[in-house]
Formats: sequence, C-alpha cells, structure tokens
Amino acid sequence: MNKNRLLDEILAILRTVMEDKQKLEKIHQFLVDEIYEVETLNEIEIPEKYQKIVKQIAESIDGGITCHLNPGTLEVIEIPKNLANEINYKGYSDNDEEFSELDDDLKKLDKWEKDITFDPPSSDVSFGIMESFASSVTDTWFQDELLKTLGRSHPFANFKNIIDQSKYRQQWFDFKQKALEMFVFELLQDEEL
Repeated sequence: MNKNRLLDEILAILRTVMEDKQKLEKIHQFLVDEIYEVETLNEIEIPEKYQKIVKQIAESIDGGITCHLNPGTLEVIEIPKNLANEINYKGYSDNDEEFSELDDDLKKLDKWEKDITFDPPSSDVSFGIMESFASSVTDTWFQDELLKTLGRSHPFANFKNIIDQSKYRQQWFDFKQKALEMFVFELLQDEEL
C-alpha cells in the first residue's frame, strides 16, 4: 500500500473518533509513546553532488520562489511564486513587461527534456517544521510557549513574533534551513535521481 493511501486510511479512522476525547487521548498517547520521534535533521546525508543545489533551492523556496531544476545539468531557474502561478510557459505575451525579464529563462525551460519543480512549502509543511522545532527546544518553558502558540489562531504570525523576540531566533533559522534542505532532498529522491 502506498503512503498516500495509508495516510487516507489513518485519517479516516481518526475522523470516526474525533468526537470521543478519551479515544483521541489514547491515540495521542500511543503515537507519542510508540511512533513519534523528534526528527534529528542530520539523519539523512545529502550527497556532495547535490549539497550546493539543495541549499540554494531550500533558500529560494523559503523566500517564495518556485525553482525548476534540470536534473541532467543541475541548472536551476528561479521564478517568483506570484509569477509562476500566472505563467503558462508557452502562453505569455512578449509585450508583457512583467514577464519580459523572465523571457530567456522561460525559453531555456521550454527546451529542457525534464525538469523538477520545487514550489514553496505548503502551510502544512511549514507548520510541521515549526512543530518539530518547538519539540526540539530544550528550554521547557519556551517549548511550552511555542506549542501553545501553534495551537492558537494565527499560529504563523504569532510563532514568528515569539521567535523574533527570543534568544532562539538564529537556532530557528538554522533549523528551518536544514528542514527545508531535507524537504528538497526528499523530493529529489522521489524523482529517483
């Protein structure tokens, strides 16, 4: 059974018990005790051939850039996410000033035999990274504050505010960068390079 089907079945089971607090607590406790492990982001070693490109793509997608990678040459073309959503790579107008700067890149991209697209992480992925970071913090008071923040409304903005005012700011940036590098490398591995 593939990963997506397993996940769908697990979510279906959770939906059947979502109103039963005792069952949810039991499932939660089981997951914490038996399944969940705080990820150590150093577990996967990125081969040297891909280290530079993975780092570059991770930094770009964190900044809202969609990256296209030519797996044969490891060349990267970066397109701002707001433009990437609007572009039909063969259907933009040459007169459109907004796209004229991208013209050479788009023509090059059209000629590639294959490309791997890396979009900025979804909110689920970003939330998971914040949650992993919160779980990894050794200061229990600060960890509790972060976890409470993630459970409230506007978790992204509030998490950022807490981090920005803390001594853990650089630790968060380093953790997020490493997590995004793992995210990019896992996508590369899915392409069976």
